Amino acid sequence: MTIFSVLPPIENVEQILKHIGVILGYVAAIVVPTIGACSWIFKKITDQQTDKLIEANTNSVQKLIAKQLTKATQDLNPEDYYTLDLKFPDGNFLHVPMIPNVALCFLENVSMTVISHTKNSTKLSLVCNGFGNFPEHCHESTSEEVRIEEGYMTCLKTGKRYIAGDVWILEPGEFHGAMMHDCVAIITHRPPLMKASQRPVNVLAMNNIFK
Repeated sequence: MTIFSVLPPIENVEQILKHIGVILGYVAAIVVPTIGACSWIFKKITDQQTDKLIEANTNSVQKLIAKQLTKATQDLNPEDYYTLDLKFPDGNFLHVPMIPNVALCFLENVSMTVISHTKNSTKLSLVCNGFGNFPEHCHESTSEEVRIEEGYMTCLKTGKRYIAGDVWILEPGEFHGAMMHDCVAIITHRPPLMKASQRPVNVLAMNNIFK
């Protein structure tokens, strides 16, 4: 007796294969959606955990920066420094201090310094070490001229990249945001920034933005 003598007839083999195919089809119809559902659930859980981690880290950084900015201005006369106004799409406002010849960090990896202030304009030096992200915002009371000196800055809304030598002009109330990399820029505000005595600092609002 050989192995071939115990195999079913050819027509029976074809029927068996058809049945196997049907069974595999049913299995696939159950398994594939199940795997897809499990993958979706896993992704949702992972995304939620990632979002919580990012929010916790962001809040910690914001509180640290707010504390440093408060400390930097607590002994200063409000007549001796200025504030930069930022309005965000969700309606939140932030007035951050701008102190002449003092580099202040109010974004991670990004610092700004007042380098000149006249009756016509205020010039700021912006330095970004590594990567920096400036969320969507506008300045209601001033126009803004951003001249790139080093590195690059990319507009979040249009994707346009500004490199050394480029100038980005923004009108009062024009929302904009930027991603930066090893960037140095000279930013000119017209009219000049208000003194802190006219527009007090409210760095504690940092807890409500950049979510």
